[in-house]
Amino acid sequence: MVDAYSRYVVAVFVGLSVTTGVSIVKLMVDDLESTGIGPEFLRSDRGTETTLLANAQLQFERYEDPDCSLSECFKYGGSKSNSCVEGWWNKMTEGQTMQWRVSTYHK
Repeated sequence: MVDAYSRYVVAVFVGLSVTTGVSIVKLMVDDLESTGIGPEFLRSDRGTETTLLANAQLQFERYEDPDCSLSECFKYGGSKSNSCVEGWWNKMTEGQTMQWRVSTYHK
């Protein structure tokens, strides 16, 4: 996960796509537990893994504000708007993480 504003890498996960949604939420929960700080809102494209993340963010926000709606804490945007982050991930994949992806898929 990358903070799009600061471009700070919050977490990196390499795994099979079947578990990506669960893994993303687990990374978010682990980060919240270790720092005690959560995002004001999250923004993502409409990837298949984002449904669980959107629901987790909504539940965290509803803990403080029971009337919070999804649109107040989770924003969907097209991949064009995520181009800086997507470009960063592409460079990261080519240079650092491809070795794990290749070894995972060729077992």
